[in-house]
Amino acid sequence: MSFPALSVDQLWELRSGVLQNARRLVEDAEYLLAKDRWPGAYESAYFAREETAKSAVVFAAAYLVAQNASKLNWRNFWKGWRDHQKKSAGFVMMSALYARVFEGSAAAEDPEAEGREAAALRTQREAALYVSWDGGLKTPLAAITEGQAREMVAEASKMVEAELT
Repeated sequence: MSFPALSVDQLWELRSGVLQNARRLVEDAEYLLAKDRWPGAYESAYFAREETAKSAVVFAAAYLVAQNASKLNWRNFWKGWRDHQKKSAGFVMMSALYARVFEGSAAAEDPEAEGREAAALRTQREAALYVSWDGGLKTPLAAITEGQAREMVAEASKMVEAELT
């Protein structure tokens, strides 16, 4: 596995690509909602939120590279790029910050609660994707409700638009 070092221009190109992909995933999720395909809408929106979290990491990396490129650990950057646990924790933290800054939420920062929420959302993502057996048949259609799908799509749409504007 390679860990290429990128320039600021390359990082901005990467961020643009990530955000365009996030927008596409939200559009896919909205289409699936319109077709009452709750699990597919949920998973597309979930991955749009992961892409949004990646865009914030790329933004921070570009800042570091512009200041002093030797300060960025590219191996850690690229490992985090592929780590779903870190990405889900990132988008939960971003959503909480967005709510505090732009929506007037009085909720205090709580990294432990955000970690639990990220883990629960990853579990739901798995349920949206796969059939399993846990004391009986578990299917994506039974696991993801319309409300869960709509909430995930709304949150993804809000976060993607915030990053694009």
